[in-house]
Formats: sequence, C-alpha cells, structure tokens
Amino acid sequence: MANTGIKFPLTIIAVSVAFGLLAAWMVLPAAPAGFDWDDTWYLWMVEWFSGRETHEATAWYMMQSRQYPPLFPMLLSLTGQGLENLGNGLLLNVALLAAGTGVTMAWMVRDGMGMLAAVLGGLLLMFNPIALTFIPTLMSEPLYILLTVTAMSLAASRDSASRMWLLIGLLAALSVATRSAGWSLVAALVISLAWQRKPAPLLTSLTGILMGLVYLFILKSRLPEAHSYLEGYIDNLRHIDGAFVLAQLSALWTGWVQLWGSAVGAAIAVALVIPGWLSRLRAAQVDAWYALVSLAMILSWPFPDQMSRFLWVLMPAFLVAAVHSLGTVSYTHLRAHETSRAI
Repeated sequence: MANTGIKFPLTIIAVSVAFGLLAAWMVLPAAPAGFDWDDTWYLWMVEWFSGRETHEATAWYMMQSRQYPPLFPMLLSLTGQGLENLGNGLLLNVALLAAGTGVTMAWMVRDGMGMLAAVLGGLLLMFNPIALTFIPTLMSEPLYILLTVTAMSLAASRDSASRMWLLIGLLAALSVATRSAGWSLVAALVISLAWQRKPAPLLTSLTGILMGLVYLFILKSRLPEAHSYLEGYIDNLRHIDGAFVLAQLSALWTGWVQLWGSAVGAAIAVALVIPGWLSRLRAAQVDAWYALVSLAMILSWPFPDQMSRFLWVLMPAFLVAAVHSLGTVSYTHLRAHETSRAI
C-alpha cells in the first residue's frame, strides 16, 4: 500500500476544480451579510484588518464585545472583502474547501482506496447536508478543514522528513489561529509523537507549533481585549455533570444523523468508521487522536445545536478511518479465501 506523501493525480485536481465551480455557482450572487450570526462579526474583523478608515472606529468597538480567531478574517481582508460585498469571501471559501477536499481524496487514494470511491468521499465532504447549509455563508470551516487535513495527511506519511514535521506543527498552530478547536490537533500531534516515542519529530513539531503561535500572537496584538471562546470553554468545564453529558451525547447523535442525511446513513457511517479509527488509534496515528480529542471537546462545549457543524470538520479523519476499515475487511476476506484454498 503506497504511503509516500500527498500526491495529486490529474483526476483529483480535475474533480476538485469541478467541485469548486459547482460550489461557486451555488453561492453567487452572494446574499447580503447578517443572515448568519458569525458572518457579521467576521466582516467587522475584516474591516479592521483591511486598514480602511471608513468603519475603523465601529469595528474597534464591535471587537471589544466579540472576536473570533483572527487568521480567517485576515485572509478575507486580503481579497478586498468588505461589508458591502460577500462575493470575494465566498469564492475564497469555495477554493479553500475544494483544496481541502482534494487533499482528503489524495490521502484516501494513497491509503489504498480506489479513485471512484475517493471521489465519492470527496463528494460527501464537500456537499453533505451540513456543508450545503454553510457554504453560502462566511465561516472559517473551509480554511480549518484545509489546514487540519493537510497536517494529518503529512503526519500519516511514513516518509515525512524532519523539515516536514516543522510544517505539520506550523499547520496545527495555524488551525488554532482559525478556530479554537485547533487545540485538539495540537494535542493530538503531541500525544501521537510522544506515544510513539519519536523525540526528534516531536521537537521539530513543537518548533513549528511555536512559530505558528507567535504569528497568532502578532495577529491578536492589534486587536482589543475581548472574552474568547476558549475562555468560555474552560469556564464551562466546572459545570459538567452526568445530565449535561447525556444531553450532549443525544445532541451528538442528532448532529451525526444530520451530517449523513439520515439515520440509516449515520448507522452505516458508524459501522464503517469505528473499526478503522480503533486500528489507527492503536497505531497512535495523529488523525485518530485528533478525532478522539475533538469529540471530547465537543461533548464538553455547551452548543448542542451546533454539533453537526463541529462534526463536519472531522469528516476527513472519519473518511480515512473508513478507508482503513474497508481495507481490513478486504484483507481478512483475502486471507480467509487463501486459507480455504490451501485446505
């Protein structure tokens, strides 16, 4: 089974471009801002990062009451995005999501999945019911998916050179600069390398993480003080009890069903994902630990109505786990067939 880094066959590039064009057709012309809660706050941060003076004072005032991690709005500001037009930002999101989908498909093919099945996995990632809901809005999920899946795919490659671990650590830190949930990837990377007793890659990754966090500090240094989501998450940990966990588990299943479109699809997804995920967890793979740490964070985060959105960004890890589940089944069937022939 080939496992030599990220490679992009022309088919994957063509499919990713086609997915991107379809998504662009879906989001343009752009709807006005404000129909989704997050897009308004992102746009105020964009106004600040753009350096335009028109709304500078208002943006500064707004950011004192609410802020999101700064990398996504900073990138939006580079496109000329502003309060008056969402088009550039939506096209950037489409491009980021198509790129993340391409990396996911390439990873699936590298790990032994056929091209047609990998394309189907890419279709599920980019056009599942939750993605269709959020593609027309300014959300940081596409950037987060691209950063996390690229880092995990590189980490899963047996041939990752020393300098590659620096990039992996940097990507993990940049995911923190995109969403607070990125700390789950940082934790997964450290746990995985420590568990496998790989001190050199661990030290190199920590260097990359530090570089990314320094960049995050520089971005945040220009912003006013405001209560962060991470602080809210830490505060909520003190209020977790059995009833809270049960309610969160129920919401988690509801979000899982929404992600796959039906209870039947959700049940099939569970059956496909869990064996491969357990196998990769035993091998201390970064993506398996990332899914585990992320699920723990989700269960302790009091936004049950957002479960499906939280699960969407984990889909690349779930899809790769499904690939390994199917590979294990195929291998077991082949061995049984060879044994019966020998008898």
